[in-house]
Amino acid sequence: MKIAPNRWWDWTAVLCFMAAMITVSYRLNDTKWTADLNLVTSLTVLGALIGLALGLSRLSRLVVTILGIGYSIVLVPWQMAKVITGEGLFWEKLISAGGRLSTSLYFFLRNQPLTDSILFTANMALLFWIIAIVGGYNLTRHGKPWTSMIIAGIAILMIDIYHPAVGARGSAMAVFALLTLLLVTRMHFLRRKRIWDTEDITVDSDTGFSWGRGALITGLVLVVLAWNVTTVVKAITPNTPERHRVFNLWSDIRNRFENVVKPLRGTTVVPREYFGDTFSLGTGSQLSDREVFTVEPNIRGRAGVPYYWRVRSYDRYVDGHWEGTLTETERLSPSYQKIEYEDPFTNRVNTSFRIHAQRNLSMLYAPTMPLTFSRSVSLMSDKVDQQTVDVTAVVVDPMIRAGDTYEVVSMIASPTVAQLRGARTDYPEWTQKYLQLPEDLPQSVTDLADQITAGLENPYDKTAAITSWLRENIEYSQVLPSVPTGEDPIEWMLFTQKQAFCNYYATAEILMLRHLGIPSRWVAGYAQGEYNQETKTYLVRERDSHAWPEVFFPGYGWVEFEPTASQTVIRRPSGLQTENSGGGQQDPDAVMDEGPIRDQSAEEDPILGRFEDRSSSGPSVWGTLKIAAIIGAIAFIPLFVLLMLRLGKRNPQYMFPVVIESTLRKRGWKVPGWVREWSGFVELSAMEKAFVQVEWMLKFLRIPIPDSATPSEQIRSLISALPEGEPEATALLEEYQKDVYSPQPGDIAIAKSAVQTLRKLAVKFQAQSFGEWIVSGKKPMSPRQVSGSD
Repeated sequence: MKIAPNRWWDWTAVLCFMAAMITVSYRLNDTKWTADLNLVTSLTVLGALIGLALGLSRLSRLVVTILGIGYSIVLVPWQMAKVITGEGLFWEKLISAGGRLSTSLYFFLRNQPLTDSILFTANMALLFWIIAIVGGYNLTRHGKPWTSMIIAGIAILMIDIYHPAVGARGSAMAVFALLTLLLVTRMHFLRRKRIWDTEDITVDSDTGFSWGRGALITGLVLVVLAWNVTTVVKAITPNTPERHRVFNLWSDIRNRFENVVKPLRGTTVVPREYFGDTFSLGTGSQLSDREVFTVEPNIRGRAGVPYYWRVRSYDRYVDGHWEGTLTETERLSPSYQKIEYEDPFTNRVNTSFRIHAQRNLSMLYAPTMPLTFSRSVSLMSDKVDQQTVDVTAVVVDPMIRAGDTYEVVSMIASPTVAQLRGARTDYPEWTQKYLQLPEDLPQSVTDLADQITAGLENPYDKTAAITSWLRENIEYSQVLPSVPTGEDPIEWMLFTQKQAFCNYYATAEILMLRHLGIPSRWVAGYAQGEYNQETKTYLVRERDSHAWPEVFFPGYGWVEFEPTASQTVIRRPSGLQTENSGGGQQDPDAVMDEGPIRDQSAEEDPILGRFEDRSSSGPSVWGTLKIAAIIGAIAFIPLFVLLMLRLGKRNPQYMFPVVIESTLRKRGWKVPGWVREWSGFVELSAMEKAFVQVEWMLKFLRIPIPDSATPSEQIRSLISALPEGEPEATALLEEYQKDVYSPQPGDIAIAKSAVQTLRKLAVKFQAQSFGEWIVSGKKPMSPRQVSGSD
């Protein structure tokens, strides 16, 4: 790059400017307010060098501005991503840094104290980057870096005020002052020299050196005076009105930014969420609505079973508190290093979760059995013959900051009731610790367990019976009085108080199950929270804090149960669906979800699947390859479509949208919503495909319906919109209910005929409404407005 004429390049001036900028950035780093201030020095050096180069170039001011913004967009985030320490992909670190920054900014704007120093780090990084690049540009382009030098001077002065220098007091300020004075003197000399050159005035070669020497001596004198300014200021008479006005103004500004610098003080304890090795049952508390985290899953959930955001499990119960005896940790690298379990477990679906933290976390939330994490973590786990059999907690260091995001893939249990009833009872040896009981467990508790489960043979029925008994006989209460001295907490809760919150519900169930020889454990974390249909995320608040029992079933792994009366009851599919029913006959107790979850035990892992890298070999000619590719595509596409149609008729698994969805999941890509809906639709039975058009017609008629609307409620909404279609709608509902909820098949011909008639009526109504709008110019009315139901 050629240096344009009339530029202000001078080695002495450039070195003074660079040294001054670096001095201020090192002074900031010397405060040790955070561990990330070293990146400010890096940005300062890069900014100064880029600014000097842009100033020397022949580029216009507009082009320089565009380039400067481009460098800022690339280099500043690149440095800020380094705030996220540990292993991990760059983009994940960048997203995490952005999330933490936005959360800290939100708290600052609400005038709340911050626990994360990233906002301060980002402000300093951006400030020093701007003054360095702008100062370098103005130095070599115009010879006027003074705005940047003034801001840098104010910055080092503020640093000295809030972090008084120890030892060689004010040395950084002194160096900066000397460099600034030398730069001012040098630039003034260069300007005078240009004037002298235009006037043909001869200048001695030692003139520049003499000016610099005089500036250095003057600077040393000023520094000595500056070191004694504090004594002079203290001698000023206090209590003047002017001084009060200045100090009041300064106090207001200082209080406003006090929240920003709270996390910078090294002795301040940074609050974080952490579950220790022991957990007392406690007496409960009134929980707030404060947000803890949000979760974006790749599928909404299981049929009838909510998600549970598990953080730690405990295996030993003693004297009213739980203990976690597995405390040894093992490091696990990020980016899909998979946890290998000894038992593969069936009927579990690999599901990915993207969790956005709203508070600092030292432990990661991972539903049920985790497989991979996007962060470096330490596993608290149990091993048999060097193979993982159980994970009790996942510790992360450095901690997840508020606003940070991480991803986890977990194996989610999705067995049916029939499968759990038929589960084996040959429990592995390592589950024996989940049968521990306190030596002084009251006889009344064990007698109650025997009474509730009398006549029941399998572990599932016994667990379900105890769960139901607790929900029906123990009243929920957020707060309990202290347990009377000398009484057992669970016995007192079951037979005297008869009130409980989740800690007691879960403990009572686990103790009774262990007495019956069923391995179970106490798990802490959060309940599912609120689901947002628009964002497809769960919002988890502090009030969702929860504890629940997990029961072990050989071949299926840990399965959640819900004895707490305030929580939604778990209703798993019964699994009594008749084979060869074509998807049309199903147990009425089975709960249907938005999208079916298929058993993927025999398929390639949809989240962690990998494909072998196949590379072609042998010489090729591009022209021949292009012709062959075109001919192959023309011949292959119709053959492929025909093949998929034939295979899809024989096996729904090979239907075209199902293959697309499966392929996207295996590659780890996000599946578009329309693909999921298409895939779910083609897998429905003929009767279900007919009835789902009711929902489409309601949307076409602009009639809102809740996600939880039953088939009967949907039909009633359609009848209220299209009264003339009541016979067809009623017939459709009768055939659908007969096909789905009874052993008798529905008449698909009647259903299709009804749907066709209703569809014509809906189109006719919308066409008439549109015609009236064209003629009258009035906004079309909805069917409910026409019928007067609104």
